[in-house]
Amino acid sequence: MMGRQSWLLLGWSWVLAGAPGWAQPLLEGSEASPPEAVLSVEARVATATALLAGGQPEAAIQLCQEGLGQDSTAVPLYTTLAAVYARDGRYSQAIEQLERALHFRPDYVLGHVNLGGIYTKLGQFQNAEPHLKKALELAPEQPVVLRRLGEFYLNGQQPGPAALYLRKAILLNPGDATLYFSLGKALEALGGEPDALVAYQQAARLDLGFEEAYFRAATLARKLDQAGYADSAMAVFGHLQELSARGLDQAKTLRELRKAVMNTPEDAQHNQNLGLFYAEQGYEAEALNQFERVLQLRPGDFRVLNRMGNILLHQQRLEEALEHYERAAQLAPDFALAHMNAGQACMQLKNPQEALAHYQQAVTLAPQVPVAWYYLALCHLALEQPAAADSVLDQALAVVRTEGKARQSLEELREKIRK
Repeated sequence: MMGRQSWLLLGWSWVLAGAPGWAQPLLEGSEASPPEAVLSVEARVATATALLAGGQPEAAIQLCQEGLGQDSTAVPLYTTLAAVYARDGRYSQAIEQLERALHFRPDYVLGHVNLGGIYTKLGQFQNAEPHLKKALELAPEQPVVLRRLGEFYLNGQQPGPAALYLRKAILLNPGDATLYFSLGKALEALGGEPDALVAYQQAARLDLGFEEAYFRAATLARKLDQAGYADSAMAVFGHLQELSARGLDQAKTLRELRKAVMNTPEDAQHNQNLGLFYAEQGYEAEALNQFERVLQLRPGDFRVLNRMGNILLHQQRLEEALEHYERAAQLAPDFALAHMNAGQACMQLKNPQEALAHYQQAVTLAPQVPVAWYYLALCHLALEQPAAADSVLDQALAVVRTEGKARQSLEELREKIRK
């Protein structure tokens, strides 16, 4: 039988160091690929949006076109197609899709808003204005309508009306950094530099990775003799610039992700994509900040809560990590990964008894996942229950069909216990 100190050290070192390679996809929150055969309009829109975010615009187009072949009146599919074309710079095709959507639904607010936005971007203000005014007539209290109107007037060199609509939008959506940034530009154009500085500062507080907000705030602060803030804002700007300096790929990806957030800040997926990029690059504070914004827009997103927990766990903010994992498990009781990671947090908090309940739940929910059994066995060892750990590993080897490193790790742990 393996000595108490040996297996206890083995368990803790494994937890602290992280799972073996075969376990990494589970621990990092990988998600199953969407099913190939998607029939509903809603599912097609969601899948096409994910494909676009994953850099597969042609696959997204095909998925939407197949759906429209089944139902030519599916307005959301026209909107999604327009988004794909617009992101690729194919604005005439985007306009065509939105016009088709409005043919079937003349009162489609999003169609008018997006057409107004595209025409504004192209500088065709005479075409943009009727659509934006129609959207305002249909939905006067929608922040996206007010934002687009603010951008329309800002781009048309009318900062007064721009500030008016942007302020109205902020009252309805105070967590949107892009609104404060645009308001800052409008106020600066009006000569209200102190108020513009406040707007830029708020944009930077809401979005920790907003490079241009920090730069504009620093520039204005220096002009207004606020050297202390100017220096600190430029220091943050420099830190953020280091990410783009890592290579052309990083710079291009960051630019595209930021552009997507700026163009459609109401879409939580854009914030999530930016947050994932920050996390991959080791910009954890900025990643957490983007994920917080996702939760504001999608309060029940348990996968984002789990991802936040992973970052907090890496930062050794163990209580906060556990709180996020448990919130994810409450929102999605069948989400085995949340229980797995909650168990990991409990182990690092030296609370194996609480970890045991999470690992047992993970095994119940995902019996084919080897790492769930592995953690459960380690937890029994930490509780000085080697016989229970041995029994768990026997069950695992009987249930898990995976061969290779996964099975080998389970067998090796069982052998160490039996020595």
